[in-house]
Amino acid sequence: RRVTKIAGDAEGRRLAVCRSDGVILVMDAAGMTPLWERPVTDRPASSAVFSPDGSALAIGTDRGLLTILDSQTGDDLF
Repeated sequence: RRVTKIAGDAEGRRLAVCRSDGVILVMDAAGMTPLWERPVTDRPASSAVFSPDGSALAIGTDRGLLTILDSQTGDDLF
């Protein structure tokens, strides 16, 4: 597994790490401790961005799949 994308939230508190196996890992940036991890797709993510208020995380793939997640829990929003 390799990292395909890293995105930070606006406050610099969390990092979203996208792996080549389609798993997304959100970590506390200060301690580098995992907050949650889950598979989102069977394709590597080609883009990742937190919403301006940090409440959502958008993940996109090279095939046009867009997934919007609750950035605190990893639950699907859309």
